[in-house]
Order: sequence, then C-alpha cells, then structure tokens
Amino acid sequence: MMRRETTIGAIALLFFTVFWTAGVGLADFFVGRDALNAFRSEAFAATTGVVTSSEVTKHRGDEGPSFTPEIHYTYQVDGLTFVGERYSFSAFARPGSRWARDAVAEYPVGRTVAVHYDPDDPALSVLKPGLGPSNLFMLLFLTPFNVVALGLWWLVGPLIWHSWHGTKPRPVIWFRNGGATHVRLPYLPALASVFASVGVGAFIAIFVVGFTSSFYPDIDTVIVAWVFVLGFGAATGVSNWLMEQRGVFDLVIRERSVELPAMYGRAQRQTIDRATIQGVVIEKIQENHSEKSATFEVRFERRDGGHETVVEWYDEYAAERLATWLRERLGFSGGTKGPRHAL
Repeated sequence: MMRRETTIGAIALLFFTVFWTAGVGLADFFVGRDALNAFRSEAFAATTGVVTSSEVTKHRGDEGPSFTPEIHYTYQVDGLTFVGERYSFSAFARPGSRWARDAVAEYPVGRTVAVHYDPDDPALSVLKPGLGPSNLFMLLFLTPFNVVALGLWWLVGPLIWHSWHGTKPRPVIWFRNGGATHVRLPYLPALASVFASVGVGAFIAIFVVGFTSSFYPDIDTVIVAWVFVLGFGAATGVSNWLMEQRGVFDLVIRERSVELPAMYGRAQRQTIDRATIQGVVIEKIQENHSEKSATFEVRFERRDGGHETVVEWYDEYAAERLATWLRERLGFSGGTKGPRHAL
C-alpha cells in the first residue's frame, strides 16, 4: 500500500510540476522577450520618423483603470516605409495617467523623432530604447515562481530517472573519511540553497519595492533590489558550502561510536556509544490527528529507554530505506524495525 501511495503521489507531483512549469515558462517567454529586446535596443540602428498619432489609452481592470501612451509613427529603412507603435519595451500599463500624458506631450502628432530599429528586422522599432525599471521588476517578480519550478523538478527529476532506468535511488549519500563512515543527512545543498535564497530574497524584495513605489519603482531602486537578492543568495550558498566542507550536517559512524549533528533539538554535535544503541526504529508522528500532516522519524533507540532523532521526513518510503541501511550498517540487520505509533 505504501509503494502504491508513493507512486500515486509521484504521478500527481509530476503533473503539477509540468503544469506549473508551463505556466511560468509562458510568462518567462513574454517578459524575457521584452527584456531581451529592450537590452538589444541599445544597439539598434537609428533613423528619423514622423509621429502620425499620439494619445493616452485607458484600460479598465478589477483594481481600477490603468493608462498607456499609444503613439504611432512612420519611418523609412532602405527605401521601405514602416509603421511603428512601440513607445518603449518597458512601457506597461499602470495606474495614474500623468506618465502617459507626459509621453504623449513629448511625442505630439507631426513631430520628427528618432526611431531605433533592429537592422536584422527593420519592422521591430522603438522610440525609447534600453532596459527600463519595469523590465527588471517583472524579472524580479517571476524569480520566486521560477525557483519553485526548479525545486519541483529537483524533486521529480530523480523519480523520473530511476523509473525510466528501472533503478532505485541510494538510501543515503555516504563516504569514508579517516576510517569513519560519514552519512550526509538531508539538508539544502550549497547550490540549491543559492536558488532557494534568491527565491526568498526576491519574494521579500517584491513586496518591499512594490509597496514603497506602488509597484512602479525607478531604475535605481530595482537595481538595489537585485543586488540584495543576488548577494543574499551568494552569501547563503557560500555559508552552506563551508558548513558542508566541515561536515556540519554529517552523521559519523565509527567503530565504537556514532556522532550525531546538531539538528532536531541538539544544540551541539552529540557522540553516543554504539553499545548503548538497541536498535533503529521509525515513529509516525501525526499533527492534529491528520494523516496528511504525518511525518516519519528515524530514531536510535537506546538501551536506557531514551532515543535520538536521526531524521524526520514526510516520505515514509525514504524513511524505511534509511532505517534499513542504518540497521545493516550498525549490525541490526536481523533486529526489530520498531513500533509505529502516533505521538
């Protein structure tokens, strides 16, 4: 039953991951396309054109009206006449009509203007070239959604790989060092922590920048936000990498002792004599009597009646595999698996 539930859960997670990725990917395409064109427009060729129409357009929405400048112009490239209608690659509709009215006032009908166009595609043109704050803010806005998509594939990817190749994932990541077996207990790897921190930092920055600027910040504010987000991600990644190198998260199994990391209520690393370990058990812990919120705690049971938590996972199958590996490694291969009961 456990394997069947695990399979159903994996399939559901896969469908959700594909759905989430498709939605985020579509948003990435449109926002990324505008940002790329805005960046490329700095190097566009320039010619002169004439404004043929210029007005403010009002858009109605659930959160009130928003406004954009609608400016059309004609220009010629190699004897061919083109019609352009793009004011800027970062001119998204926004509340308040003043900015749109200012743009229309700057480009009145009949005025001769500089038109920037793509030499490889002369029909692609713009009046105000370059990246704007809206481009950078929209990229910031999408960052947490992309981090979630990466996290979902980080979970689903190994399931697909092992299912496709008919293999089973390793119960634990372990290696030998100085005569001891080091077990890398689950934590956020350094690279994953970079992405996670960037996602969290971007989520915070969105609200701080958004609420202080009505979600229409200036370019300097967005640049500062991006520096904060990337710096936060880099600092977290370096910190986790250093802890990884020091083995902060490792369970260390020696010939006569086991050393547990400072996790799950332990303020510091704790060494226990292997002779005092009676077995490896799994305890099912239910919160608020809900099966969906149950976790599975792998423990070392001591002969004096106490216990030490090794890990606590939501995945019962993964907990079973880890417990089995520890029993074999510690010489309890024929021993009890221990009771399962709700705490």
